[in-house]
Formats: sequence, C-alpha cells, structure tokens
Amino acid sequence: MYISTEINSYKKFGDIHAVLTLLKEAGFTAYDFSMFGKSWMQPNEFLEAEDYIEQAKALRAFADGIGIACNQSHAPFPTLVKGNEAYNEQTFPYLVRAIEVSGILGVKVVVVHPGNDHTAEENAVFYKKLEPYARKAGVKIGLENMWNWDREKGHTRAAACSHHDDFKKHLDLLPKDVFVACLDIGHAEMFRDETNAVKMIETLGERLQAI
Repeated sequence: MYISTEINSYKKFGDIHAVLTLLKEAGFTAYDFSMFGKSWMQPNEFLEAEDYIEQAKALRAFADGIGIACNQSHAPFPTLVKGNEAYNEQTFPYLVRAIEVSGILGVKVVVVHPGNDHTAEENAVFYKKLEPYARKAGVKIGLENMWNWDREKGHTRAAACSHHDDFKKHLDLLPKDVFVACLDIGHAEMFRDETNAVKMIETLGERLQAI
C-alpha cells in the first residue's frame, strides 16, 4: 500500500527534487505529480519545456534513486471550457504531454478532469481523443467528480460526475481498460442532499482506482 500525497502544496520548500526528498524523509512512499503552475489553468514549467521528455526521465531516475514512486498524476485543468474552442485547442497538447510524462514516471492513473459543463456524451468524445495516447504511454486516465458554484445562491450546483449516477454514466461510455474513476471525497461531500462518498464508492465499484 502506498502512502501518497500531491506535491503542488509543497513547492515553497524548493524544486521537485527537494520536495520529493522531504516527502521521502517524512515517510511517504509515493507522490502524485501535479502538473499545473501558479494557477490551475496554467501547465507547470515542466510541461512547457521543450525537453520535457528528458526532464521526465531524469525525474524518474531521481525518484527511483531515493525510493519514492509516482503512483498517480494530475493533468492541468480545466481541460474543457464550454464554448471556448480556442482555449480547448490550446490546452489539448498539454494534456497529451501530461499523459506522456505520466507514462515515463511510472504512473498508474493520470487524472484528467471532465469538462464541468459538458454532458457524459460530450466528455466521451473528448476522452476518446486522448485514448490512443494513454494506451501508448501505458497509463489509465482517471475521471474526477467535479462541482460548480452558484454565485447568486451561494452554494454548489451540479457538474460532470458530481452525482454517482452521472459518474457511472460517464465511465460506461468509455473503455474499462483505459478509463477509471478518481474519487475526490471532498467534492462528493459537497452534495450531501444528492450523493456522498459512500454512494460514489458503492456505485463506481471496480472502476474506482484512484483517490
């Protein structure tokens, strides 16, 4: 069993090598490679580098050397914005790179958010474009349960995969051997009147492979 955490919160302690060293010394046996920059809408400098493949190989060698595994990763998000094709086209290559990097790092599941305001069918079209890259890299793509915020009413409102039935519907439209579920427990508990983490787990079953 892995004891893992995301790394984005620890950037203030140094570069990726310093962060991994600190996590290893703290008792973590794995890490989630977060691939977004100062804001979630920006890819990190790792993905923007021309030599990102070489950097990924070097990072894998370093992590293997100190004995900490990369069990999962998180691609930049939002991945899709409804009605903003320019943004979507600009972001797609970074998602491909995130999948490639994940394969090099030995990741089992790379989390790629669904479009918050897209239907299961619309998101399926998007994910199937990424499927060949995931197969080539030897990784699985994890869909995550999302949420939206109603500014006028001051509370959460539905988004892609925010309800356990919609999450299952998303997955049922995609190949089981490539697409799995990543459950954000906190997101699930934001919709207590409609769903919760327990209902999510029971509904997703074996498709749940990341948290």
